[in-house]
Amino acid sequence: MNKTLRAWAKPIRYLGHAVSEIVLPRCCGGCSNTLSVNERELCALCWRGLQEAIGNRTYCQRCGANLGEFAETKNGCNYCRDFRLHYDRLSRVGIYQGPLAEMIRKLKFQRRAHTAKFLGELLYQAVQGAQLLDQFDLVTWVPLHWWRKFNRSYNQAELLARRVGSLSRKPCQGLLRKTRWTAPQTHLSRKGRLKNVRGSFGLRRGIRVNGKHVLLVDDVLTTGATASEAAGTLRESGAEVCVGVLGVTKNR
Repeated sequence: MNKTLRAWAKPIRYLGHAVSEIVLPRCCGGCSNTLSVNERELCALCWRGLQEAIGNRTYCQRCGANLGEFAETKNGCNYCRDFRLHYDRLSRVGIYQGPLAEMIRKLKFQRRAHTAKFLGELLYQAVQGAQLLDQFDLVTWVPLHWWRKFNRSYNQAELLARRVGSLSRKPCQGLLRKTRWTAPQTHLSRKGRLKNVRGSFGLRRGIRVNGKHVLLVDDVLTTGATASEAAGTLRESGAEVCVGVLGVTKNR
């Protein structure tokens, strides 16, 4: 009986896939056009846009800004060298633009939780490309306030972190909690962002991170205020922290 079921399993899967393509055709995560059978997540045009966002991967490992080939970044780039950041290194997929930005917005605001799998793979590849896989032994994420998470149904940073943890075969655990409500950061200056998030994170009850090397995951980095504040909470408790994000904004 088991052999018979196995023999029929593959044709049934193909039939189910064909029916789903007709009833619920797959759409491009960037432009929402229908994908062809051989296309995954993005259409050919949006794939090119994604590669433009990723660029040549030469970027500042403190703030994620694009850099020239021979730029000196030991102490940061022209943008961030005067900023105090509480993490050691940053890895990013690309600039927050085009299809990458559109997929992040859909994950974040349109409840497209399924896109976290693909975006998490991109982040894992970025972390791997930055040679950070040996630099951490634990993955965590920037937490949301409980009310914001309730309205959104999930924390997109947690979904990304769990995917990276799975692919890297490193344990993934929620280490931080949001201790108070903070206003959206979108229209605040860097000074305003720093003030807005100051003291807004704490360790979850029973968590010990002394001596741990942690990868802290978030979706988008603008000024670095949120990631730095969250990382600072971990560092105060004895952890070493690097940060992984999908996108960094151009205009900061």
